[in-house]
Amino acid sequence: MKEKVLITGASGFVGYHLIAEALHNNLEVYAAVRQNSRIEHLKELPIQYVYRITATLIL
Repeated sequence: MKEKVLITGASGFVGYHLIAEALHNNLEVYAAVRQNSRIEHLKELPIQYVYRITATLIL
């Protein structure tokens, strides 16, 4: 089983290069992007897209 990684801001310049490095290191990539983000440059990559992240802060 591959290790998994979630990359936020995946549609941006840094995010794209983080995805490339994660794939190079044989990680399963989940890319967090906004609904209106341009992701054409990511479409050929073997990644999963996450459009909404819900987090709960417990104090």
